Amino acid sequence: MLRKITPLFALLLLTAVGLESCQSTSATVARMKREKVAKIGVFPFQAPRFYPKGEERLGPDAELGKRIVEKMNAEWLEPEQSARKIQPAWVTRQDQNLLTALKNEEADLVMAAGVTRQRQEEFDFSTTYYTSDVVLVISPNVRKLKITEINGSKIGIRGGSAYEDYVKEKYPRAQLTPYDSFDEACFALKRAEVVGVIDDKYIAAYYLTETTGLNVLEILPGSLGTIDTAIAMRKDEEQLKEFVNGIIGEMKNQHASMLAEHDGGRLEKVLDRYPKRKKIEEMANAPRQVTIRISKDQGSRVDIYRFANLTFTLTNTDSGKSYSTSPVGFQQRTGFASASVPPGSYVVSLAKFGLRGSLNIGTQSPNSVSVNIRFDTAGRMSIS
Repeated sequence: MLRKITPLFALLLLTAVGLESCQSTSATVARMKREKVAKIGVFPFQAPRFYPKGEERLGPDAELGKRIVEKMNAEWLEPEQSARKIQPAWVTRQDQNLLTALKNEEADLVMAAGVTRQRQEEFDFSTTYYTSDVVLVISPNVRKLKITEINGSKIGIRGGSAYEDYVKEKYPRAQLTPYDSFDEACFALKRAEVVGVIDDKYIAAYYLTETTGLNVLEILPGSLGTIDTAIAMRKDEEQLKEFVNGIIGEMKNQHASMLAEHDGGRLEKVLDRYPKRKKIEEMANAPRQVTIRISKDQGSRVDIYRFANLTFTLTNTDSGKSYSTSPVGFQQRTGFASASVPPGSYVVSLAKFGLRGSLNIGTQSPNSVSVNIRFDTAGRMSIS
């Protein structure tokens, strides 16, 4: 005999089915439990965020990945299963192949995945655990590129990365050349194949400090913008996503402090390169104070006081521009005149007496330069 189903019984039945559905284990989680392996997709070397040292994986991204696996063992495995724990398997791929590995189930999670609108259509992402500041790296020996000149310029980028998507959207007229790694793009910059490289500020600082030959490159002051960085996973992995988000919430502040620790002050030192060079250039091109001294040997009969109140002319041999000194004034038995001129080669002249000499002021010359005019006992003049 069939029992009549009351509305209350039906509601309880639906609720029970709903709870069972919410608590069901996804295929990915079930496989990780069964095979005791969590496949984590990573870029091979992305210091200071993730990098290998022997068999160890270091950096804040590595620590986050390890913490996820530790929590899997603590929360997913029953006591009788704990003898054999889930182990992380680091699946290394270049940027352009990382999300493909996730799509093809070669990886269960992908660390340090930049979140873009295009990627969100195909993959799911955890909450943001790191916000990447996007910076421009230049070589002053190639071109002193400005941020306003990115559009229309040849820019190196890590191919397939979120940085490539970001630059394409923000600087649509930039001529992008993709490379497998940041250091490869930087060496192309040194060879003048591109005039700038765009990437994350911490990654840029690490390579510009630790890679031989890249110490001449600089990070331009200011951020081009930011990219949210999260853990990518396949769509409809709500159980895995909720689990990962919980760990990110626990570790977000710790991730920031670990990143600063692994950076070790590199970013600050590299950021200092640009203003230091600019200061040196400004000092090199700053006007120099030229002082002309007029004197004579003891016993010389030359009347040097005839130079009083006259002005010398300094003519730049490249530009043809002329500079006049102050009128000659005397202090005891020495005449003085001065002028402020930029570095360059000059002809020093005094038309009234047909006096003519040369002066070279280099970018390394001191701030004050002297020209000495002296007459010997025979009336001969020397300029030094």
